[in-house]
Amino acid sequence: MRNWIASYYIKKLKQKFDKTFWESLFISYIDKKTFPKQKLKLFIEQEFSTDFEDPLSFYKLLKKFFSLIFYTRLFPYSYEDLLVPLFKKIMQKKYTEDYQPIFALQNLICYLITLHFEKITPKYLADGMTFFSANDAILSLQLPDIRYNLELAMYWKIFAILQNDEKLTEGADHILSWHLNWLDHEDRPIYTLWSSPEKESNLLFSFLTKKEIKLDLPEKLPFFLIAISLLYDEVFANFSKQSSFMDRQLAPLDKATLLYQKGDGKCVFTLRGINTGLGYIQKDAFSILSFGPHGYPIENKYDFGIFRTDSLHRQQFENVIKTKESLSGWAPLCLHDFDASSFDKPSKTWMYMQALVVAEDIWKLSIRFMGLQLQDEVGFCFFIRALSSFFNQIKIYPRDSKKISTHADTIFFYTLSKKIIFKSKASKKMIIDTKKQYWDEDFFLTYIIRGDEPTLNVEIQVSN
Repeated sequence: MRNWIASYYIKKLKQKFDKTFWESLFISYIDKKTFPKQKLKLFIEQEFSTDFEDPLSFYKLLKKFFSLIFYTRLFPYSYEDLLVPLFKKIMQKKYTEDYQPIFALQNLICYLITLHFEKITPKYLADGMTFFSANDAILSLQLPDIRYNLELAMYWKIFAILQNDEKLTEGADHILSWHLNWLDHEDRPIYTLWSSPEKESNLLFSFLTKKEIKLDLPEKLPFFLIAISLLYDEVFANFSKQSSFMDRQLAPLDKATLLYQKGDGKCVFTLRGINTGLGYIQKDAFSILSFGPHGYPIENKYDFGIFRTDSLHRQQFENVIKTKESLSGWAPLCLHDFDASSFDKPSKTWMYMQALVVAEDIWKLSIRFMGLQLQDEVGFCFFIRALSSFFNQIKIYPRDSKKISTHADTIFFYTLSKKIIFKSKASKKMIIDTKKQYWDEDFFLTYIIRGDEPTLNVEIQVSN
């Protein structure tokens, strides 16, 4: 089998005795055998008994249904009495084409079962940035999340071939080209900017771009990714001789985000985000995976980051000032509302950031909070990859499992060949923790900011 993702899991699962539902269904498809109907019936009763109202939950359900259709397609009449009623029930929930991945996947399901599918009109900005939701109905879906964008690009590529639609080909290439701007020094997507770490997204990125990147393959079978990638291969093999992807080398135009690259370093500053940070800094083997405000005391990731975005139709970053080396502007902190369908919303506390690239190895951050009471406290966090840290005559390593609270104006980090200095204008209370928080960082550094002194000024410098 040419599809290397499927081949890997076939070899792995052939040796496994006790298989899950999806593993058994996948192997039945590969072996061209019918799947026990009673097992399928029980699975449908368990997984599809609830109606999902929010778009992301419905999209997750739709991906499961697509996978069922794909893996049983060799014996369509064997399962018709189970899948046809389920299809009618699912398709009663119609999202408009503004919910781009849902609309495209619903059409792809229609294609699989030979029903009429609607024409897709791709929606994206000139540089290739696009969102799950093209309108402003649900703000939390207006981020360039690589998980959904790569899936959307794949749907568009498939339909571009089936419908001979050059606009869809161009749209898919634009999306993938945009995401090529946001790669780390190992050519892997930087998920800490607007997404969550997803092993499946790494697989999909490598599959679409043909980039050979270091992959940590998911232990759990990525059943949907395998199904959609097999369909993608099938459509290309049968209907197209063109290259699967063309890098259009598009520079990002987002007014809310600054990308600075020089030598072996990369820096991203952004005021676009929901429950995400303000940027990413990397130089040689040192990196700040993310940084940004955090509710204090630190309890969970829901209290991290900012809440500011816009729709594809309406630009709302006019008051952000951006040059080739700097980005400055305001953003409210992110607040998670557990009483309102667990949606994020903007906090009443705001922050102003002025971020400056002084040189390719020196960066300055000036942060000011507004809306804090005198005794209020808020954290400002850095998620750091380095080999060791030194401050106040204390040296610690990631393996030490330590959490230290101290006051300091300078803290050092080290890689094999570099020394990194964090220097603040005034001595601040800080906490440094070697317990991993949200990403695979080595050190979790938090400055504690009080309402009676609501500023933080930090210079970060890398030297030999």
